[in-house]
Amino acid sequence: MAKATKAAFYWIVQLLRKHKISYRITGGFAARLYSSKRPLADIDIDLPMIGFRKILPEARPYASNPPFY
Repeated sequence: MAKATKAAFYWIVQLLRKHKISYRITGGFAARLYSSKRPLADIDIDLPMIGFRKILPEARPYASNPPFY
């Protein structure tokens, strides 16, 4: 896994923990955590809408695609 991907993951988790937001890692990233060799294209994280709204102002500058909800 690329260093940039790991750094992004840790930054996101730190942000979610800072705001006490529950989350679930899904998709290819979760598969990689379970030793899958599946190619990784992004980090999928499920969280409640209220949590998303809490972190959006802080996270928006780092988003490569506009958030959808």
